[in-house]
Amino acid sequence: MQTKIHRWLLAATLFTSSLLLFLIQPMVAKILVPKLGGAAGVWSYCLLFFQTTLLLGYLYSFGMRRYIPPKTQVLIHIFLCCLAIFAPISFGNFSKLDSASFGTSFLQVFAPLTLPLVLIASLSTLFQSWIIDQNRFNTGSKHSPYLLYVISNLACLLALGGYLVFGGLSSLHVQWDLWVSTYQGLMIITACIACYQFFRWKEHTKSEPYFRNNKVPIESCTEPKQQKKWALAVLAESAVPAALLCALSTYLTTWTASIPTMWLIPLSLYLIAYMLAFSNLNPLPGLIEKAWPTAASIAVIVYILGHKVPAPIVLTVHLSAFFLICMGLHKQVYRSRPLSDNKQDGQESKLSFYYLLIAIGSVAGSLLATLVAPHIFDSFYEVPAAYVLARLVYNPIHKKNHKVPAQVKTQLKWVPLYLFGVWLWVSFNKSDLNIAIDNLSYIIWLPLLLALAFRRPKPILIAATGYFLLLSHQLWQEKTLFHDRSLYAPISVKQVDSQMRELVNGETIHGRQNLSDLRTPLSYYHRKSGMGLFLKRFGPELKDIAMVGLGVGTISTYLEKGQSITYFEIDPEIISLAQKENLFTFVSDAEKRGVHNELVLGDARLSLESWQKPFDSLLLDAFQSSSIPVHLMTREALAIYDRQINAGGVLLFHISNKYLDFESVLAAHGRGMNWPTYILRTGKFGPGMDPASWVAMIKPAKHKSIKTYQDKLDWFDKNWKAVSPKRKIQMWTDQKANLMEIML
Repeated sequence: MQTKIHRWLLAATLFTSSLLLFLIQPMVAKILVPKLGGAAGVWSYCLLFFQTTLLLGYLYSFGMRRYIPPKTQVLIHIFLCCLAIFAPISFGNFSKLDSASFGTSFLQVFAPLTLPLVLIASLSTLFQSWIIDQNRFNTGSKHSPYLLYVISNLACLLALGGYLVFGGLSSLHVQWDLWVSTYQGLMIITACIACYQFFRWKEHTKSEPYFRNNKVPIESCTEPKQQKKWALAVLAESAVPAALLCALSTYLTTWTASIPTMWLIPLSLYLIAYMLAFSNLNPLPGLIEKAWPTAASIAVIVYILGHKVPAPIVLTVHLSAFFLICMGLHKQVYRSRPLSDNKQDGQESKLSFYYLLIAIGSVAGSLLATLVAPHIFDSFYEVPAAYVLARLVYNPIHKKNHKVPAQVKTQLKWVPLYLFGVWLWVSFNKSDLNIAIDNLSYIIWLPLLLALAFRRPKPILIAATGYFLLLSHQLWQEKTLFHDRSLYAPISVKQVDSQMRELVNGETIHGRQNLSDLRTPLSYYHRKSGMGLFLKRFGPELKDIAMVGLGVGTISTYLEKGQSITYFEIDPEIISLAQKENLFTFVSDAEKRGVHNELVLGDARLSLESWQKPFDSLLLDAFQSSSIPVHLMTREALAIYDRQINAGGVLLFHISNKYLDFESVLAAHGRGMNWPTYILRTGKFGPGMDPASWVAMIKPAKHKSIKTYQDKLDWFDKNWKAVSPKRKIQMWTDQKANLMEIML
């Protein structure tokens, strides 16, 4: 009975620790973004920190089990738990962040969190090792420690989904205090469990030789060659699904379907696959291993076709292939586990080393897909590359349950021969290079599909696959004038027809230009849109305008000599494109007319906060595909805009969106600030003129500006409609903003 209670307490404690570990990530992100902005560096540093602490947690538990005597392990862990209770992680520390000092701010946030998160991350391996010890204490007991890993993944899944749904119901300050209180309670309970473990070890010191040793012995039965093979296999089988998770999440949310929180679906499938694999459940025995290579091949074909395939089909195919791959490779990881019912010395050390390998593989795969791939590939080529790697890492199981190593031969002598053939093909088709490359792309993609379909690809297929990753960016892009990938997303400039050119990010069009009439504004800024009507009526009266989100600089076409516009843009690639006259001429033509264009790189909220001169009006269009910059729509952000526009000035928000009701959010802000708020929705008026929804908020004026203010009110009353929110919500703040409450 006592042992049973102990196991249940271990499970409950581990569940709580995993819950806390995954809840801290979105909470810290919500704290940092308003203070440090939405720059890519913020997200990269956050990812790097949490991946590192997870790895350090597994490294700590491995070192403890491998090099520290059993009873000393417990004493050290009890001491660190007591020390971590007093870690200075109060919410007040984060509210005083200095946005001017990027490195200092990160140190201020992450330094107090390091020890707590490392200890929390280490509990999974330590507790599973202690389960093995319980099996030693109780002869004949075969309680599997891997059930705790299933519980851990379940807690992670519930933490992410729960925070997404309920995270906006309370303020960030309240959430943080609750997290800290739960964490402190967790450390106390963990210390108590460790004390119990210490006394259990003490009882068995005389009867068990294992507990009299100075340290846990290493496994001596395994040959070094086999040990190395086993370690590399676990690393690869852990890294590929993690890399595919990151790559596919970004690809699906940016390039196919701009659904908010779309990233949660692949992550949930990833965690569910881990739970099924480690609970030793296989809903379709044998079928998953046979089906996923075919599913991966179909997914690559869908990737090749791109926007020619409807988004629902794209999502279904990729998510199905991803889940099957995760099930197949996670099953392989599970088969490589140390056997928990083996009483042979060394299994305890091997268990901690096993989880350390999984952590290293997962971190390596995630970092390769999120930090390295954007610098190597100019599009999401890491997605098909991950499918191919998964196919090569996959090892089928024979009836006798023995692995058969993959026979993949990489003879480099085939690579020059293949490249020579490619050079010949291109040389004989110099007259129309685009057609030559398009036709060649079929020759490149076909070996890639064959490499997926057959498990033992020929050397030429490996060469072809590698070459595809470097050259085939022209596939299905016959009319692409420019294509590159910034830290935020792939960006393309496409020649739609002989007269129309557009800037595209994923499925979002950021601007268009008509080559036969260079000064005609298009996309969401055409003359019959809300912004177009406003600038047509009041544009000549505006001397200084601010625009959050550059696009291709379309707004400059409304301005004349003597007027000034300041663009705030976070992506340096967009700034570079807007200034290239061979692509778009809005900015350069405005400069020639005497309009002053100033391009400011950085997060708009931070830049505006330190801006010295107020503007007559402020226009905001900062959405990128599924990226919702919530920190630009909170009460604190509106307070900054209030300070940076003159009395009687207008805030214009572009809120065109398929999934989110931003009208209700801005209506709440209008009520809270006592600013008259209007909305104008327009349809499609012609080629290149997209349907658009604009919301205008007018800053009240006093004294000399009262007449101008009244003129604007009369005009908006006549030509626009007062906002009519579909739901009553409170003003969004930096501490409390919930996307789920405005989902359509």
